Amino acid sequence: MSTLQNEYKNSEHKHDIRRSLNRAVSVRYHPESRCVVVLMSSGTTIRFHARLAEKLANSKPEILANVEITSSGLGLYWPDLNVNVSIPGIMTGRGVFSEEQWNLLKFNQMHEKHRPGRFGLKRTDLAP
Repeated sequence: MSTLQNEYKNSEHKHDIRRSLNRAVSVRYHPESRCVVVLMSSGTTIRFHARLAEKLANSKPEILANVEITSSGLGLYWPDLNVNVSIPGIMTGRGVFSEEQWNLLKFNQMHEKHRPGRFGLKRTDLAP
């Protein structure tokens, strides 16, 4: 097989992978709950509170309602704010939350796992 054929086969494989990625198909903002709701091509719905995204936290509802899906389908764009947020970033929390919010979120998750009374733990089982 020639080098050109190998390159073509590899590019076809990459194209198949990109085509199969889960992408956003619709997005809307709910002012009552202050949540952004994204419907993915798999049927999954991702919902996050606008205050959790550092660059969206203090924005007015009418500005948050003006949201678009990027051409790749892997991001959200607020033109009035010139803010892009990646969907993988939303799902992992990386790149969406401020460093302080991310640390607090991780601390709370860790604390929840070790809270007395859960999973049969007693206060005496925990180190002071």
